[in-house]
Amino acid sequence: MCLLFLLAGEEVVPQPFVWKQFQGNAARDNFRRRADGIVWPKVAWHVPGLAGQPSFDGRFVYSGGKKLARVDARNGKVTHAVEPEAADVHFAQSPVLGDRVVIARRTD
Repeated sequence: MCLLFLLAGEEVVPQPFVWKQFQGNAARDNFRRRADGIVWPKVAWHVPGLAGQPSFDGRFVYSGGKKLARVDARNGKVTHAVEPEAADVHFAQSPVLGDRVVIARRTD
């Protein structure tokens, strides 16, 4: 199927569209030949009890779950945590970061 467009009285045939690929090119002949490419995600650290999409301010990761926690992104150590009063209450997964405040919603 060929589509034609009229621009200022001239017929213009659009060129085929080629998706750019990660570390590839239009000829698709150099895919993943770079040594510094990401092959697969690597887990740097894990904190049990945290869930959902975390928020990041450049040095600390903030996440909800069974507790609201601030985690040092360099080593995975919990530097501060707030736990709810009731065992069945959790913090929403994505806290909002302000200049001097962290806003999180609880399930109660």
